[in-house]
Amino acid sequence: MGKIVTPDGNEALKTITLNVNGEAREYEVDSLSKEAINRLNILNFHSGNIMPLLTEVIRLVQLGNQVDQNKLTDLLPEKYTVVAQETEDNVESETKSINGDGSSEESK
Repeated sequence: MGKIVTPDGNEALKTITLNVNGEAREYEVDSLSKEAINRLNILNFHSGNIMPLLTEVIRLVQLGNQVDQNKLTDLLPEKYTVVAQETEDNVESETKSINGDGSSEESK
């Protein structure tokens, strides 16, 4: 019969506990079919190798977005209007224009 290998490459114990349909089930490794063992090894590979890589890719994309946002902010004009975010309770919205010299013009 095949062997179940953990993500770090070690052979698993004689029994394995799996979460199936919301319940923890313990199986003897020797009672599992070759196909079940192959599937468990694939899942272990995904959780031990693929998922950390995807997590790192997501982190790098988020970092890149932050850098792009900062560069975009530097490229925008110095004069802009701040628009108040409406909530369900607000009836009126308020805007505020800010000039490059730090002065502002408020309007309702």
